[in-house]
This record gives sequence, structure tokens and C-alpha cells, in this order.
Amino acid sequence: MLEKEKSTIPSKIVNSIIYTLFMVLICIQGIFGLVSLIFTKMSVEQGSTWIIICICIGIIFTIFFCTATILEEIKKEK
Repeated sequence: MLEKEKSTIPSKIVNSIIYTLFMVLICIQGIFGLVSLIFTKMSVEQGSTWIIICICIGIIFTIFFCTATILEEIKKEK
């Protein structure tokens, strides 16, 4: 029983990372879409800047969520 629980912990963490990245990509597209709607006359440079900002927000969100998931799994293990 213990071996089975140990093998599911990495799979839970990997699933969490995959789902988080998927949601972050959706959020990035949503934020950029809203910014594009609000500022309809953005130049190419402004559009590129907003894409970079959205990607940074997504990366920060992913790091925090994955860290929280890993810590939760470690606490459950103890």
C-alpha cells in the first residue's frame, strides 16, 4: 500500500503542473485579449510589451501554484 501511495505523489505533482500551465496559457490569452480590446490602437511594440507582461504574470502564478501543491503533498506525506 505504501509503495502505491509513493508512486502517486509524483504523478499528482506532474498533473498539477500540467493543469496549471494549461490554465496559465488560457489566462495569458485572456489578459492579452482584454488589453487588445481596451487599447485598440496599440502599436506593435506596445502589443509585444503586453505579451511579455502577460507571460511574466503567468510564470509567477505557475511558480506559486506548483510550490503550494508540492508543499501540500509533502505535508500529507508526513
